[in-house]
Amino acid sequence: NFVGEDFTLKTNGAELVVHQKDGSITLLDGRGHVLCPALIPMRSDQISPRNPIGDRLDGLIREFRSQENPRSALGSPLNKDTSFNTEIRSGMGFGLLAQLQPDERFYGLGTASKEHIKLRGQAYYNWIRYKKSEQPVPFLMSSSGWGIFLNTTWRHYVDLGKSNPNELLIWGAAGDLDFFLIAGQDFSELLDRYTQITGRSMLLP
Repeated sequence: NFVGEDFTLKTNGAELVVHQKDGSITLLDGRGHVLCPALIPMRSDQISPRNPIGDRLDGLIREFRSQENPRSALGSPLNKDTSFNTEIRSGMGFGLLAQLQPDERFYGLGTASKEHIKLRGQAYYNWIRYKKSEQPVPFLMSSSGWGIFLNTTWRHYVDLGKSNPNELLIWGAAGDLDFFLIAGQDFSELLDRYTQITGRSMLLP
């Protein structure tokens, strides 16, 4: 349904509102309670090393590149001085911003974090890394009753309130932005709906 400049999609258990003015998305439950106040998809041409988002990404990339020397998303070797300037490609990559609510907790990402169960306040590099992150999973669950599954195999960064305590920032140097928003009453329901999308493991004999 169109209401003014907004587009609303409703199911029995959730409501998705796309604000045409800025492209932001609000996710609500079936009773109209806000689960995620604002989620903003970003195109790579909206991200520049000269704007605040670019500055945050530059610091994020430098932090992880100082720890190790992986190959770039496009296969070229990276040195420890590699920054956002050399990773971004015109017309490539994907980004996502989400407004976080006070006291909202997050769980997930597989082995992207072995040090923390609660992920908020930290940044993560979601990619398979020997002995550091051998089973990363691009899925986050929020204590506010929503989850996000990034349908991507490209390496990406997840800043969960580290550079800005009120925002989730996701960015990948290549690939398309493709994600599922999931609403659920609790973590069990969120996880169940996530496995409906990705498939469930077979029960062993």
